[in-house]
Amino acid sequence: MARTSVNEPQQRRSRVSLERVTRAGLALLDSGDADFTIGEVSRRSGVSVGAIYGRFGNKEGLVHHLLAEACAVIERELAEALHPDRYADLDTASLIATAVESTIRIVDRHAGVLQVVSWGSVKGERIGATAAELNAVTTRLLTQLLLTRRDDYPHDDADEAVRVAYHLALDPVTLRVLYGRGFAGVERIDRSQFYREVGRACAAYLLRP
Repeated sequence: MARTSVNEPQQRRSRVSLERVTRAGLALLDSGDADFTIGEVSRRSGVSVGAIYGRFGNKEGLVHHLLAEACAVIERELAEALHPDRYADLDTASLIATAVESTIRIVDRHAGVLQVVSWGSVKGERIGATAAELNAVTTRLLTQLLLTRRDDYPHDDADEAVRVAYHLALDPVTLRVLYGRGFAGVERIDRSQFYREVGRACAAYLLRP
């Protein structure tokens, strides 16, 4: 008969507490609240401040954990949305527009988390490194997909053209992350329309000399 570890209930409680802290912390970050505090995470999760400090050491440690969790989710969403097999039957213009639209939808959906990291009160080398890694993954996945149709681009340097298209697509979303969802009056137009038009603009740029 299998023996149950005497520590199992404690380990189970620890896992449950971690899950509660993670859910509460991610919800707080996703709200875009720059005044992120361990006290507020404690209140929302029902886990004591002391227990949170005991596990993570300080606020930077907690935010690094939360950002790593959020980035893992974003990376999975991007990898699925930008998998080349999803675009095999599309013409090049549709591939560009759809890939760009899918990418900025995902980034914008997680803007609250990214805004707190970029603009909030929590800083640190580990947090910056995680954010930089996410940016690198986003760049790689989108540009690699766009370059599968490089022979269709009437530009002297297809790599450079794709880099420009990447910035055309992501820079407006980056501004929304940095300055909030109401930046530059973007909320005055339908967001879905905005996503589609950015995708079409990138397709128009890449397919015209």
